[in-house]
Amino acid sequence: MPTPATPSGSHAIVIGAGMGGLVAARVLSSHFDRVTILERDTLGDTFDTRRGVPQGAHAHALLAMGLERLKIMFPGIQDDLVAAGGLIGDASSSMHWRQFGHLHARRESGIAALLSTRGLVETVVRRRLVQFAGIDFRDGMIVRGLTWNVDRSRATGVQARPTNHVNADLVDLPADLIVDATGRGSKLSSWLEDAGVPVPAEESVPAQTRYATRRFRAPFDLLGDTRIAIDVTSPARPMGGLATAQEYGMWTVMLVGRAGVVPPTDLAAFTAFARALESPEIAAVVEHGEPLDDGRPYHFPASVRRRFDHMDRFPAGILPFADSICGFNPIYGQGMTIAVLEADILGQSLHLGTNDLFTRFMTGSAPIIDTAWKLAASGDLPFFVAPETLPRSLRFITWYMKQVHAAAARDTEVAVAFTKVVHVLAPPTSMMSPRIVARVIQSGFRRKLEHAIGSAAPVPSIEIGPHAA
Repeated sequence: MPTPATPSGSHAIVIGAGMGGLVAARVLSSHFDRVTILERDTLGDTFDTRRGVPQGAHAHALLAMGLERLKIMFPGIQDDLVAAGGLIGDASSSMHWRQFGHLHARRESGIAALLSTRGLVETVVRRRLVQFAGIDFRDGMIVRGLTWNVDRSRATGVQARPTNHVNADLVDLPADLIVDATGRGSKLSSWLEDAGVPVPAEESVPAQTRYATRRFRAPFDLLGDTRIAIDVTSPARPMGGLATAQEYGMWTVMLVGRAGVVPPTDLAAFTAFARALESPEIAAVVEHGEPLDDGRPYHFPASVRRRFDHMDRFPAGILPFADSICGFNPIYGQGMTIAVLEADILGQSLHLGTNDLFTRFMTGSAPIIDTAWKLAASGDLPFFVAPETLPRSLRFITWYMKQVHAAAARDTEVAVAFTKVVHVLAPPTSMMSPRIVARVIQSGFRRKLEHAIGSAAPVPSIEIGPHAA
């Protein structure tokens, strides 16, 4: 992490010990003498789901780009994750990805995918953080508000009390910088309004995504060399799911329903739902695995973006972070990786000190957030808007991506290119590169030709050059 020319301050407070708060604290530790992490839950050294993270028991992903950046923040952490039980697989060759009825072709891609629970990742990162001088965890503490200077132009600290002592007096904890990493339930907008600071209206995109998740004990090689199987929902088929190998011989199976479909948690109904999916691997885990729990449901109504970047004046001393700025539909698995990437931006912004930190951080984070927001919106809106009423650009993207997935079923280069976008290693625009477009067109031509001649054997492909680097 870069070291600033001059220290940014003596004390920083991070509210929230989720992944966003943890990576923010790591960055702050290079710029402040002391960093205090306040967490309302009690933190142990186990991988259990915390009460304050209702979606924590469901499948999570630290995408390849997030893992690479985390390895820079914490050298050797991949070894720690594996030692704790996490699995590393190839994001293409060990994954069955099925979308719009097409199963992607597979090959070794060199893209490392981490398979583990969210609890494992956060616990391993916490273990590394406690080794840093000046970082202090204070769990079982809930923040109820901010303290301010006289003219409310700067936040000067937080007001907190023990979580389990509702009648306890609030304690003022001063800080030079406060980072709000409390996630989708952030109270920052209310705290700003209480201080007389007007906050822009939130933007939202409906999601209405429902999950049901159960965990099973099953052999690591139950699906051969497949470690994760994903069946993506679509407006034409609003039911999907995934099965992923995780630590200690455990598999997590998450069933997904859209457009009013509600996946069940009861084992018999859960099994029937899994069997109805197009990916038989998911049902195989349910049928051959040993159930480890009774299942948990979860409902995500909408992605929400708080447009702090539209404010004319934002107080100094306080900074929104990760899901406190933008909470995406978790079905896309972006949350932890976006938090890690934002931490990089925070470190770069702090290199110039804390003056105008908010502007530098929000400007630097905007491209990351914009891309993730557009990806989530383009995936969710077709469930709620008639195709003919979608913006023309989104109609084209939806049509083109159907051609991409059809091509990816035959062409490993197209499949790996899409995998790189999923893992934030390449921008979505890379799917429109001349080479990928040519391969998608070629694949479409071959499908039409095979259909026209009624050939049982596929038409050979025309190689258009070596694989892209």
